Amino acid sequence: MNEKVQDVTRLHRKAMEFADESRVAKLYGDLEKYLHYTRLALEREAAAADMMVDEDVEPTRSVLHRSAATLAWRCEEYDRAKRLIYRALGGNPPTDIEYELYNLLGKVKFELAGIELGKHKVQFGLQGREVGFGTASARELNSRIIAIEDLVRQTIRFRNRSAKYRPNVVEMAEGYRIYQGETEAASFIVHLTLGRPRESMLPGFVDFDQIVSPLIQNLGLLQDGQISALEDQFDEPADYASFMNAAKSLAPDGDKISSVNLQARIENKIERLFFKRSKAELREIPLPDIGKEEEFQATYENIVRKGVLKVADDRETPICVLITDSRKTWYIEGPEDIIEKIGRSYWRSAVEVEGIDTSKSPTRKSILVDDVANIRELPSGRYLTSFAFP
Repeated sequence: MNEKVQDVTRLHRKAMEFADESRVAKLYGDLEKYLHYTRLALEREAAAADMMVDEDVEPTRSVLHRSAATLAWRCEEYDRAKRLIYRALGGNPPTDIEYELYNLLGKVKFELAGIELGKHKVQFGLQGREVGFGTASARELNSRIIAIEDLVRQTIRFRNRSAKYRPNVVEMAEGYRIYQGETEAASFIVHLTLGRPRESMLPGFVDFDQIVSPLIQNLGLLQDGQISALEDQFDEPADYASFMNAAKSLAPDGDKISSVNLQARIENKIERLFFKRSKAELREIPLPDIGKEEEFQATYENIVRKGVLKVADDRETPICVLITDSRKTWYIEGPEDIIEKIGRSYWRSAVEVEGIDTSKSPTRKSILVDDVANIRELPSGRYLTSFAFP
């Protein structure tokens, strides 16, 4: 047994040395070295875990398996990570390590489902009459999560178009979505994670600070009333107007919700925002004149458009929209029951829509459909975010 302990210790120490090397490589943005040293660490730690698989020595056994599973997850060897986790749970891990194993298992399953979790979580909390101990109005909560997702998209778009930021942010806005995680009861805080379909992944490291930081910064300028400084962040007046409209949806009403709070770790520093400007106050802030639409005559021609199907938030009737590869939005019109079926069947799917062009302005494009058969799912399937259109 003493000889086995010595071998396990030697393997574990070597694994940690390689893990340290991988962290340094990651710090310098060297993806190739990062993966090389992480795999070397994985093989040593997995070997150490294998030697302890039949031993009832805790927490050593579960710690080694947890460490090996974490390294496998970093190497994107998700099936291997899952096997290591289950093997660890098959022993007698202490309660705290058991919790960490289940947490890691959730991340692994998330990856196996085709989602890449962002590095940074955003804590999102509400305060006000509609918030209790561990409870909050579902309408107040969900509407603001939708607003945050909209603000994320707006942030990516304005930075992609900005001459100041374009070299740094190259991701497609529609590729990112908000995922809600665990809830903390005290002041009703939920953890939101920025994720994207793996099909849209680019090689290298993705700096999510580039998205979260300007979002919180711009909301902070709005909270402090620095409107001129806020406008200066946007190259296009239309981007500023879109940001303001999304911010109004996020803002508290001053009655049911008194404050919307955001917190995130950005460049190893905790950034906090207590957003208390009410919707009524924000409506008083003038928006730029982005020009009136010219007279436009609908063609009523039969057309076909491809894109990703979304469901817009509407309080009275369902609305489906199609986001094309060029980022144009087409509103899908038709009988209410047909639109409901389309939304339920094809939400977030890559589809082809055939219908009548009923667009009545250059900026509000619409297509009329009279049957669910007008929608055909593309072979590429769900969650596709960029296309090769003719």
